Amino acid sequence: MFKKDKFCKFVILSLLIFVTPITFSNDNKTLEIERLKQEIVNEKQGLQDFMSKTKVNVLDSTNLTKLNGSIDQNTVDEVVNTKEYQEYLENYTNHLEKIADLDFKLAELEWRVYNFNEEIIENDDETLTLSKINWLSWTATSAWNNLWFIDGLKPWDIISLKHKYVVDGDDKFWPGFRTILKNWTHTVLYVWNWMIIWAEWPGKKSMVMNARKYFDEKRKKVQQIVVARKNISDYTRGKIRDYAFSNLVGKNYPPLQAIPVAKYDTFFYYCSSLAWRALYHFWYDLDPNSWSKPYDIIFPIEFISTSDRNYYINL
Repeated sequence: MFKKDKFCKFVILSLLIFVTPITFSNDNKTLEIERLKQEIVNEKQGLQDFMSKTKVNVLDSTNLTKLNGSIDQNTVDEVVNTKEYQEYLENYTNHLEKIADLDFKLAELEWRVYNFNEEIIENDDETLTLSKINWLSWTATSAWNNLWFIDGLKPWDIISLKHKYVVDGDDKFWPGFRTILKNWTHTVLYVWNWMIIWAEWPGKKSMVMNARKYFDEKRKKVQQIVVARKNISDYTRGKIRDYAFSNLVGKNYPPLQAIPVAKYDTFFYYCSSLAWRALYHFWYDLDPNSWSKPYDIIFPIEFISTSDRNYYINL
């Protein structure tokens, strides 16, 4: 009896030693998740407050006009290159990046971050490259070229890409806008059956492409991708898919100098405006500063701040 009591005490003590820290750890994780969620809410409100205070003084200062289908380049440069507008874009970008940084930290705690890490293993016979996958809930395989995360996508998921390096690009695209593009630089749209729709560059038309082929070609240049997802019904996703194939394929990419006024145009689409239009057609506006004046551009990073949930894949 005595030995049995001692054994019971030993078991209880062991449980207290090993289980209690885990309980505390989980409690701390829950508190950190709630803290980050509240901080994101506060930062988004700060973004709205910033825009409401500066919109009248900065964005309503000039009226841009289209003349016979062309863009008044001098008017564009006049506003975009002003110190006041540059400061607005810098502050706006800082808010977006803070939201993206907080959301990524939250995603790590909620197991919404997935990693592809290549590890080189050398032996006497050969050198093997293995793809190590840290996966949590999506269907996964160990083969890199299968790009397993595509199996977890839903129509109309918006996928933005963060490149490993950013080239300044054409001088016609203004430094203020390149500031917002310095991290998240491109967006493609997943539509259905492993297919994406994308708009790449002026002179090219938007096109449908196999998602596996696309990401396999891009993966050496891309550091991370984020899948921005809205909580919409499968029925609506089907309607968006049909709309996309009928209305967003084969459209011209606008000239760079026309991008500031191309967002609401249904004849020209740049990469992120194409994604934005698909949901906007069904009354989902994923641009946090829509209808700002004189210029209203939707950038890839903005989808992070307006989606219901983001999934990150580190390449």
